[in-house]
Amino acid sequence: MKTTSLKTIYLSKDELKEAIADFIAKGDRSLATHVRANKCNMSWHKDSEFMIQIENEVQDKLLPNGNGMSRILRMAENSMNRHGAVIDRILDVVEGKSSK
Repeated sequence: MKTTSLKTIYLSKDELKEAIADFIAKGDRSLATHVRANKCNMSWHKDSEFMIQIENEVQDKLLPNGNGMSRILRMAENSMNRHGAVIDRILDVVEGKSSK
């Protein structure tokens, strides 16, 4: 890393990747290890989100009863399919987009 003033910091791709992996490790060490071990493509997505595409798949976390995260995601998706309209109305009210 080099700095040219107090307002500009230059990071190499490897330094940025390591900083991101360190941040991810605070919540998910196995994903951070995966980031460090694999090639990553990084870019700005829609000018507001920094997107990191990581090569190779990550093994789903297993729950104590042996079910993977994919089952939890399916359950969440089913719930959204059944209750999505109600959730949308609640969010509209909370965000002030709807007149009670």
